[in-house]
Amino acid sequence: MSLIIPKEIEYLRKQFNFTVKQVGVLFQYRYPLNNAIDYFNQPAPDGYSEKIPVYGIFEGEPKLKTYRNLGWVVEKSDNLPFLIHIPFDTPHIQRGCLFEIEGQITSIESRLFQVTELSTGLVCPDHIICQIVPLVGNTKPLTEETERDIMKKNSEPRRFLK
Repeated sequence: MSLIIPKEIEYLRKQFNFTVKQVGVLFQYRYPLNNAIDYFNQPAPDGYSEKIPVYGIFEGEPKLKTYRNLGWVVEKSDNLPFLIHIPFDTPHIQRGCLFEIEGQITSIESRLFQVTELSTGLVCPDHIICQIVPLVGNTKPLTEETERDIMKKNSEPRRFLK
């Protein structure tokens, strides 16, 4: 097995940055400010930075083998979290960062995702792999109900059987 020297690692990182700008997707990235941890060991930031445009490769349906190759232990192959491959020099990348992804082909409004895990390649760390999960409640529901119908449904008193 040959050793990768720092000069080759820099070349591979530059090559990934070039490739991701050619075939990747433009995300809006925000990192947490003064990231604290709450009682349940979850990130509780004071706020987030301004949006930073970052190119990355979005993997919407990763396979179980992909997770095993990364060294992550996964029990089932259904409902796997999404993956994003981003450049190694992305500023302040950490758990709890937000990625805003807009509809690329259709005019779907943007969705917000939060980073839950980070990893790099085991042989050569030329990019960072982020496991992301969608945040609930950041988009309007896609229903046929009008605002008035929703308000009427939510304003009725609830009755329970005794």
